[in-house]
Amino acid sequence: MQAYYRDNAHCVIIDKGDSYFPLCQIIREETEGKDGLYFNGEEYPFSFNPFIGVMPDDVNDVSFLTSLLLSIWGDRDLSQAITSKLTQAVIQYLEGDYPRSLNGFYDFFFNNYLTEHWIKLKKIRFKVDDFEASLSLFTMNGMYKDLLNASSNSYLTDKRFVLFEIDNISNNERIFPLVTLLITKVFADKMKAVSGKKIMLIEEAWKAILSPHMEGWIHWLWKTARKHNAQAIVVTQELDDLIASSVIKESIIANSDTKILLDQRTSKNNYDTVADYLSLGEQDRNIIFSINRNNNPRYKYKEAYISIGSYKYVYAVETSAAAYWVYTTEPNEKQIRKEEVERTGSYIQAITNLANR
Repeated sequence: MQAYYRDNAHCVIIDKGDSYFPLCQIIREETEGKDGLYFNGEEYPFSFNPFIGVMPDDVNDVSFLTSLLLSIWGDRDLSQAITSKLTQAVIQYLEGDYPRSLNGFYDFFFNNYLTEHWIKLKKIRFKVDDFEASLSLFTMNGMYKDLLNASSNSYLTDKRFVLFEIDNISNNERIFPLVTLLITKVFADKMKAVSGKKIMLIEEAWKAILSPHMEGWIHWLWKTARKHNAQAIVVTQELDDLIASSVIKESIIANSDTKILLDQRTSKNNYDTVADYLSLGEQDRNIIFSINRNNNPRYKYKEAYISIGSYKYVYAVETSAAAYWVYTTEPNEKQIRKEEVERTGSYIQAITNLANR
């Protein structure tokens, strides 16, 4: 939020649990509805068009669309020959004068590309029927026909604060990884399209982007972010998330200069695994296990270990009363906040009142 207010940064947040919803509402109030976009997949549905603004000679654009189509297909056991053919189809589609949407690609593939390459596709055992059945769910009259056929992406690129709440789709194995992948594309488009600072924060949803199909894309995104004055951030509370995929160590951690750890005492038995993945040494261990050991009882704060390159420090983090009421996720406090918002009709006034109490 310091970056949003002080640096006029563009912020894209993928959240699970509505932790950032009050903040989004405050920004909407402050900007009179001009900023603070919110999507949750139900009353505020997700809608993207990753086919707009991409070029056939851009390797990363082509790689992303290929990864997206493979993820829609959902078949993890695909040969390199099949992947190459799909990449070829994406390039030919982008080079042609076809409608830019998944509907447009669907028509191109099954009415043009398939006719021209039928024998070659059959030779490499390309499961055309399976591919068609998977894509049809997202086209024409399919169950998810609106997800990949938006008329524009400009509303996502122009707004400085965009919040995607994925709780409602987190149990949908078909949609969850796709939406998460599409949001990373929104951030990539922001990186290239707008000046100034850009930040993407992926909360607990980030494990959804660890499919093998997405490895090349994620590696490019994390490696390239700093070149565009951008930061890609992931947050996890689970050790298993760290060791779930080589993508994490080779793409995300390897390209992350900054690491922040909270109190690790409850994870002491697993610390060696964490240290291995984050390349933490004995000096780090001593610093990390000093966290919250000797806090000043006069103040309400928690400590955090922050490593930036070769600099390693422990910082005390104390929120203001207003910030506390914005961010609290305690059920009874959320209810108090909700009642105050209903009473005042304003998130800003409600937070001010609660902080003053």
